[in-house]
Amino acid sequence: MKLIDPHLDVASIFDEFKIPIDDFYHFYKLGVRSFGLSWEDKNEYVSGNSALSDEGVSAKGRDMLRIMGTKKLMVDTAHLGDRSFRDLDRLFEGVIVNTHANVRTITDSKHNLTDDQIQIIVDHGGIVCVFPIKEDVGGNATFDDWYKHVDYIASKWGVEYVGLCSDIFPLPEYPFVNDAQNMTVLKDFQMYLLTRLDPILVQKISHDNFYNVLKRCVPEG
Repeated sequence: MKLIDPHLDVASIFDEFKIPIDDFYHFYKLGVRSFGLSWEDKNEYVSGNSALSDEGVSAKGRDMLRIMGTKKLMVDTAHLGDRSFRDLDRLFEGVIVNTHANVRTITDSKHNLTDDQIQIIVDHGGIVCVFPIKEDVGGNATFDDWYKHVDYIASKWGVEYVGLCSDIFPLPEYPFVNDAQNMTVLKDFQMYLLTRLDPILVQKISHDNFYNVLKRCVPEG
C-alpha cells in the first residue's frame, strides 16, 4: 500500500472544518497513518500546550480515540497539553509518538517532553524525534546542546526510542541550532553524531528507528 501525505493533524482540521468523526476512515483509506491531535490551542477533542486551560481529552475526543484504536496507526503528541497527554495514555492502546520535541528535564519548554511523557511513548512502542529549534534545544543552541537530548533519551530508555525531525518547513527564517539556514542541518547533525556514536547507532537514530515504528502502523498485505 502506498502512503500519501501520511500525517494529518486530525483533531484540529476536523474541528476547524466541522468534519464528521466518521470521515476518519476516508483519510485512513487514503494512506494517512500518523494523526496529530492538536496544534497548540484547544479544540473540540483535546487541549494543546498553549491552551489557557488544559481540560484534557473531551467526550468527543474519546470517541475519536475509540475509532482510531480500531486501526493500525500512530498518534503524534506534538503540541499536546500535559493533561491531554495523560488522558491519551489511558484511553488509547496503540502506538504513541512525538514527531518534534526535546527533553523538558534539560530545557524547560512547552514543546518538550517530561520524563513521564517519554515513558508513556516508550510504553506504547513509539519514538521521540528530537528537533533543532534553538529555544527548545536550549543552552548555546549548538550541536553539543542538541546531542544532550539524544543522549538523555538513549541512556535512560534506549537508542531505539530516538529519532530526528526538523518540524514543518520551509519558512522565511530558520530558528535552527548552529545558526543553520536550511534543511541541511539534519545532514550536518548526522555527521556530528558520527563523531560521538557508532555508525550503526547513527543509522538507527537517523532513519531506522522511525521506519520500524511506521512499519508497525501499516496493515499487512
